[in-house]
Amino acid sequence: MVMTQNSTYGNEGVFSDNGLEELTIHENQNHNATSSVATRLKLKNFPNEQPISSERSFETGKLKERQSQLQKEFDEISFTVKTELHQFELGRVDDFRNNVEIYVESFIKAQKETIELYETFYQKHIV
Repeated sequence: MVMTQNSTYGNEGVFSDNGLEELTIHENQNHNATSSVATRLKLKNFPNEQPISSERSFETGKLKERQSQLQKEFDEISFTVKTELHQFELGRVDDFRNNVEIYVESFIKAQKETIELYETFYQKHIV
């Protein structure tokens, strides 16, 4: 016997040595049942099914053309949006860089003024 822990529920379970084989057989049976249902649906002849008329064929063709046109428009719009988002991100980076530069320049200017004031104070009071 093999002890395992079920990670989904955290419960301990006991499986026999052939538990894996039983699980594989069960999965194969489910797969075979699913594929046989799909095969039956494909092979089933509906009594009301008629051949596609030329009108329906023309309509289907127009719908396919419309779908491809809409897909092209969607792709163009998606590309435009991605391009604009990329440009927006670049603009944000440039704005941030400029703001940091302005901040640093103003900080340097304030420090220079502080140094000048200290030098003036030092000359008047200490020397």
